[in-house]
Amino acid sequence: MTIRDHIRRRVMLGYGLAFAGFALVVAVHIINAPGGGDSPLLFVAFIPFLAAIVFVNLGIRCPRCKGNLAMTPAAYPSFSKKHRFNFCPYCGISVDEKL
Repeated sequence: MTIRDHIRRRVMLGYGLAFAGFALVVAVHIINAPGGGDSPLLFVAFIPFLAAIVFVNLGIRCPRCKGNLAMTPAAYPSFSKKHRFNFCPYCGISVDEKL
């Protein structure tokens, strides 16, 4: 597994958890809609979504130098080779090296 694969897995995990948390909040809101008002369950359902957002912002790090890659183009999902990042902006390691 390369560093690029490791980072991509963490990004996809974070985005997947954020999407699932958001879906949970929407589902609880829809279930509580006929009764009206906010339920304490809605706030409890918001916790996984908030945790996923924190993970995306703080949990995507370079495995070598532990630099935060969440705010750099390294963490953006890229579907073309033209816009991919090739090295860690903090330590300069190539992301195509083995872990």
